[in-house]
Amino acid sequence: MALNEFFRKYGIFIVLALLFILFSSMTEAFLTINNLLNILRQVSMMGIVAVGMCFVMIAGGIDLSVGAQISLVSILTSWLMVHAEVHPVLAAVAGVAAATLVGFVNGYLWVTLNIHPLMITLATMTIVTGLSKMISGGMSIFGFDKSFRVLGQGYVGSIPIPVIILIVVALIGSFILNKTYFGRYVYALGGNEEAARLSGVNVKRMRMMLFSLGGFITGIAGIVLLSRMNSGQPNAGAGFEFDVLTAAILGGISIMRFILRNGGSSIAI
Repeated sequence: MALNEFFRKYGIFIVLALLFILFSSMTEAFLTINNLLNILRQVSMMGIVAVGMCFVMIAGGIDLSVGAQISLVSILTSWLMVHAEVHPVLAAVAGVAAATLVGFVNGYLWVTLNIHPLMITLATMTIVTGLSKMISGGMSIFGFDKSFRVLGQGYVGSIPIPVIILIVVALIGSFILNKTYFGRYVYALGGNEEAARLSGVNVKRMRMMLFSLGGFITGIAGIVLLSRMNSGQPNAGAGFEFDVLTAAILGGISIMRFILRNGGSSIAI
């Protein structure tokens, strides 16, 4: 294996190992189990959303509205529990459904308008952020039942529940991508859209399904984050999209899949 190929394949792991060595040399507390679990809990919500983003990005799309979806889930679920006195489970289902709907709208607009999802999701990000602030009046919403905190603040043994959810979502996502026909279609769509279409893949339906799936997974992360914060915040997901994109790209998703469509022409960006 050539040296440049080795670093291309394993470079990120080498950097991670060096960071561990650096931080552990600065403080003895870094490599303790409690600290590592705390770090995992802090990044678990971002990791959950990154799984959904991987499906979208592998197929050649991008979703900049995930942060706004997090905020919408936070505010809508909070409002239903506090002001409408809806049961927390039903409120959480409604919040996840709202994020899934936003994802579906993103996919639908992509296949209908044939505009790059970078532009579409940038617009929906602004719209959904405004909707969250309208529902909440720009104020935080709090006063949940104590049992709702378990999802974001609870433990199974010594392992935080958000970390367990991240692991489960990541394993399911990996299984779907690598062991199912649906996963093969995702890779085919991102590799060569025309070839995928000629092979019988319904490209338009796949795009809508992938964005809906991304919204669904983002909704789950939004509920976990809401439970951890114990209050609905209209800016709960602000800037979340950039962290998630960074995580997906560092995880190996190629940014070269992004194509800007303009009429019949395609310009790589």
